[in-house]
Amino acid sequence: MLSSFWRLESILPRVFFWSGVACLFFQVAWQRLLTVNYGVGSVSITLIVSVYMLGLGLGALVGGYIADFAPRRLLVYAPGVVELSLALFGVCSLPLLQFLGQHTAGASIGVSLLSMCAFLCLPTVGMGLTLPLMVKIFDRPGEKSFLESISLLYAINTLGATLGCLLASYVVISFLGLDWAVYIASAIDFILSLLIFKFAHTAQASVEENTQPAQPIVFHDWIPFVTIVTGFLAIGYEIVWLRFLQVFLKSSPYTFSTILSVYLAGIGIGSYVMSVILAKHQNLDRRSVFFLLQVFISVYVLISIAGYYWLTNNTEAKAVTAWIFSAYQVLRPDEQTLLNNWLIKYPWLVFIRQYSFVICPLLFMFVPTFFMGGTFPLLSYLSLPKRDQQGQTVGAVYFMNTVGNVCGGIVTGFLLLSWLGTEWTFLLFGLVGLSMILFVRSIGSLQLAIPARLAIFTVAAAIAIAVFPAKGEIWRAIHMSTTAPAEQAQWRTYVQEGEDAIVFTMDNGHYLRNSINGLTHGARGSTFMFQRETLEAVACTKNPRNVLIIGFGAGATLDALLQDRRIEHITLVEICRSNLENLKKIESIRKTLEDPRVTIVIEDGRRYLQANKNKYDLILIDPLRTIEAYSNNLYSKQFMQLLSERLDSGILLVWLDNFDILPNTISKAFPYLNVYNYFCLASRQPIQSDRAVYDQILSKFPKDEQEKINKQETILLATENTLRSFVHTEVINEDWRPASEYYFGRTIINKVSSN
Repeated sequence: MLSSFWRLESILPRVFFWSGVACLFFQVAWQRLLTVNYGVGSVSITLIVSVYMLGLGLGALVGGYIADFAPRRLLVYAPGVVELSLALFGVCSLPLLQFLGQHTAGASIGVSLLSMCAFLCLPTVGMGLTLPLMVKIFDRPGEKSFLESISLLYAINTLGATLGCLLASYVVISFLGLDWAVYIASAIDFILSLLIFKFAHTAQASVEENTQPAQPIVFHDWIPFVTIVTGFLAIGYEIVWLRFLQVFLKSSPYTFSTILSVYLAGIGIGSYVMSVILAKHQNLDRRSVFFLLQVFISVYVLISIAGYYWLTNNTEAKAVTAWIFSAYQVLRPDEQTLLNNWLIKYPWLVFIRQYSFVICPLLFMFVPTFFMGGTFPLLSYLSLPKRDQQGQTVGAVYFMNTVGNVCGGIVTGFLLLSWLGTEWTFLLFGLVGLSMILFVRSIGSLQLAIPARLAIFTVAAAIAIAVFPAKGEIWRAIHMSTTAPAEQAQWRTYVQEGEDAIVFTMDNGHYLRNSINGLTHGARGSTFMFQRETLEAVACTKNPRNVLIIGFGAGATLDALLQDRRIEHITLVEICRSNLENLKKIESIRKTLEDPRVTIVIEDGRRYLQANKNKYDLILIDPLRTIEAYSNNLYSKQFMQLLSERLDSGILLVWLDNFDILPNTISKAFPYLNVYNYFCLASRQPIQSDRAVYDQILSKFPKDEQEKINKQETILLATENTLRSFVHTEVINEDWRPASEYYFGRTIINKVSSN
């Protein structure tokens, strides 16, 4: 019968690996689909992630008690029941999301939270149940240590999640869509449930029946506190790494998935390697090893961030920052020349830039996450009071760690980044990690007395504080890296970091360039594209009394609209409060925002329209590039239909950076449209331009700006009658099929078809 059990044990790691793949498919798809109904603002995203993580923690807590006290028949079949339940819920989840969206989209935060809980509680609790159940079945006293068992299973599941994260974004969603990610995850879980049911009956006799009455485990006094703190730091580090790297590398669904995959891979590999090392060195003090890992994490983070800042500011490594950061930026000619000169001098920059989306996360994150990988298994090992209480131990430690994760996400995202900035948040986390040296009793055979620990911490903390960059300095170093040193003194720079974004504005009195999270969002003086497109839209609007703008940029669109005295009211919906706060530091922009005809709403554009039924005469949107993360929420067919419902006979202006999918998508909601070389006008009525109105509003601008606006090249490329011959695809953006945002699949298909 023991050999029969080995048959089940041999498939458990494989089952748990693919369970991790399916869970990440579900997580990526569900979290993304929930933002369609509840927005992509910092509050909405935090609530979605917090509910998801709490469900996992509660599931682990319940699963621990089931694992330790359930009859053996239930124990060996329980993972199969969980996987089958997840498969069935996955199949039903998309209709359920549609139902919730129809009744609660755009609702208050309280109603949104209840809706998220209603949707996520069942599947996330089920996912959380799995780890303690698997550990209880897999861990066999006398055959392997508990530390080996938990480390192996935790590593396998985390590496499965790593693969799932990459497959979900680069393959499944890119080629098939969000709905297919859910269906494939459901299929995986269904197959896993069949495998477990097939082999479970052979293992029943080998799993010892626990007839002892339920006895709650009792932890050492320091275990709960340290578990919560390390969970707090783990998610806190993840958030500030994401903030730093997404500004550096730019925000896209692929950037996020790559960063998250490196994070998970480091944890998974670290978990396994640490267990192997500790198995070979049985004499090591496990408690000291755990605290040393926290110290190693902090030392690496502090050195990597401070070292990067120093190298960028003081050496020719600035060329690397400039060459990577310049991707997707609208560069001035002198900056492009500067980069080309660096490229000639350092040809290896091409390789770094091409693979920077992998190199940078590996450089900054892999080593510390490798050390993080040993944290959870070691904590579980140190917490285990009796060998027959594996389930409770794993479940309780996982739950406490998750509580720390949730607290870390909320406090870091909403408080620390706004109060301290990225630099000092890194420093604070590093100092907390360094303080763990106070609990290290020995390093190998070297015993550390308390005075020695205090001395090490004091010296290390003093050095870190002395060399670490001040608040905002990393962002200045990155954003100014593409500017020649001789020109840097000519620019006045403004930095604002909040829970929503990093905003960096450069102004030299003649030109202004505004960046949000590393990407240019609005400019003044160097281009008059925004003024020209706005005038074209106003000239086609018969009576623009009530106007809606989604996305402020640097305010050129709002400035142009205010020149038309026919406009009585302008509603400005801007998701990024930090953008407005930063630009208000410039007097001319502050006066524009204080115009009595302007009402400012800090909100997600889609969420605002879902919650308000107001009608408009003119709507202008230029919120995101179509390849940026979450852009599809404002460029899908369903959103265009929502805009159409808010316009009777008015005009919609949409900035274009995609001339196939986006015009196609707009045409599904608006029968009439004019596609120009950088924007599109759409309407439910035929579009006719009144040049007298155009000239009248143009005359309100200063003379020199009038010439520049008129010289701005504006070419009509297609209308509703010629659109079919102009575009090269039938693909459109859908809420479930974000084709332009997840562009990888479309790019591959186009290359294959062209060959």
